[in-house]
Amino acid sequence: MSEFRINEEQYRKFRRKFLAVYFPIFAGALLWIVVMETYTKQSSGFPAWAAAILIFMAYIGFTLFRLLRRQRQILMSYSVTISSDGITREQANTPTISISFMEIKEIIKTKKGGFLIKGLHRTDLIAIPRWLNENGQLEQELQKLAPITTDKRDPLMIRYRSLLVLLAVGMYICLYTFQNKVVIAASALVLVGLLGWSFYEIQISKNVTTYRKRSSWLYLLIIASIIYMTYIKLTLWTTS
Repeated sequence: MSEFRINEEQYRKFRRKFLAVYFPIFAGALLWIVVMETYTKQSSGFPAWAAAILIFMAYIGFTLFRLLRRQRQILMSYSVTISSDGITREQANTPTISISFMEIKEIIKTKKGGFLIKGLHRTDLIAIPRWLNENGQLEQELQKLAPITTDKRDPLMIRYRSLLVLLAVGMYICLYTFQNKVVIAASALVLVGLLGWSFYEIQISKNVTTYRKRSSWLYLLIIASIIYMTYIKLTLWTTS
């Protein structure tokens, strides 16, 4: 039996990658606040955008601190155990997944070096980060359970995850800025579909923490607000 865990060095790699992704987003948001406040308002006193930036930075700093602390707890508790009977993934505040070697349908090695182990049911899916295979030992152990597929394209959710996020943001902007009925209706339909699908996938997934499952109920509130806003804009604000 072999057990694989994420160590401190691997967590630091995750943290660097996390910050490299989110810092440009926050910097862009700050720049947007400065540009909008500079070109839309003129004041000889203390600039409003300066206060907005201070508040925004304090909020983002606190949010990042809490998020990284929670992520560290989750990642450091992550473990994969491989035995002659099969494979088990354990993680704090997340349902334990065990897949017998007789129930393994496929083991996929992703483009980035991680692994996906698929069981008989759609929810029986173990996602293993690439950091656990730095010395190649994990891959050797997985090959004892089933052949590893390396020439297969990554699942749709992995390939188009960033594109779906950008699509949702774009539809949200269209919904609140355009006055054309067709654009408003189409944007609302796409947004409600994406949020509803995401909510369902989060609730049935065994790779999502209990905290995220609870927080995903906010999606229903967002969906309700989108439907209400669409109704208002189509019936009262928008002209043909």
